[in-house]
Amino acid sequence: MAFPVAVSGAQDAKAEQYATLLSQIADKKVALMQQELFAANQKKEIEFLRAQIAGVGEVTGDVDGIIEKMVGQMERAVTADLPFQREERLNRIAKLRNDLDDDTLKVGDKYRLALAALKTEVNYGMSVEDYDGERPLNDGETVGELRYALANMEDDGTIKENPLTLKPYEKTREQGTFLRYGRVALVYMDDRMVSARRWDQPSAKWVDVSGAELLDIRKAIRVARGEVAPAVVMAPTHVTQ
Repeated sequence: MAFPVAVSGAQDAKAEQYATLLSQIADKKVALMQQELFAANQKKEIEFLRAQIAGVGEVTGDVDGIIEKMVGQMERAVTADLPFQREERLNRIAKLRNDLDDDTLKVGDKYRLALAALKTEVNYGMSVEDYDGERPLNDGETVGELRYALANMEDDGTIKENPLTLKPYEKTREQGTFLRYGRVALVYMDDRMVSARRWDQPSAKWVDVSGAELLDIRKAIRVARGEVAPAVVMAPTHVTQ
């Protein structure tokens, strides 16, 4: 009776070994399939990356075209805009063009430079600024009024004498203050705050102002200088029908 039991035990052991072997083979097949799948995915990823790399030149060219268009639009906008600090702004664009011509500069750096210049132009539309300058003249106009510097005038309007030369001070070109109301209006007022001009965009000329407009400009300049408390100011704009 013992013999059949021994045979049965041996068969069970072999069956168990066979089952284990089959399981190992199955595991190997699964692992192999996973590796093949991974390799296939990697191949697709590699092909995708190769395609992306091949298109980098085209993308770079597109970005360069966008930057060039952006700079051109800024230049045209400055020329057509209110004539505030125009020389400074055009010089900034000229420097930007010169920087963009640097072949060692990465396209991302070029784009950041262009965006910075664009941001500067955009910010002009969201601020009020005053700056000194000479009385603006239209084409064909001459300096019709020369005045003595305020510091060289007595309270009664007579001219002070220069203590070094014992002669009256020399006449000087009228100086004043420009005030920019965002990109809405640009005005000029002389240092005595008695005469003012505004830029008329439709006619592209400086126009003399008086009356209530003159008072509004005087108030706005004082607010901009911080000489009086902040307040709402009126911009001298004229809309044509």
